Amino acid sequence: MAIASAPEGTATTYGIVEIVFGVITAVVAVGLWSGNSLARLAVTALMAVRVIASIWVAFTFSGHGGFLIATLAGGLSVIVLLLLWNYRADEFFNAT
Repeated sequence: MAIASAPEGTATTYGIVEIVFGVITAVVAVGLWSGNSLARLAVTALMAVRVIASIWVAFTFSGHGGFLIATLAGGLSVIVLLLLWNYRADEFFNAT
C-alpha cells in the first residue's frame, strides 16, 4: 500500500533507519555517561539528522497520521539536544 506520494517501501526504510539511529544512540550513551565529549557530538549529529528526517516525514506522510508521529519524534530529538547543550551539561562535560 502506497502512503501519500511516497514510493512503496519508503516507510519501511524510514523505520529501519530510525531503529539503527536508536541502536547507535544507545551504544553512544555509554560514552555520554562517562562524560565523553565525542559521544556528545555523535548524539548531537544523530539528533540533528532525526530532526531533518522528521520534518521530511511530516510532509511526506501528513495525510496518513505520519505528521503526529514525526512531530513527536522530532520534538523528542529537540529535547535531547536541549539537554545535551545547556549550562549544566556544559559543566558536566567540562569537568570530566
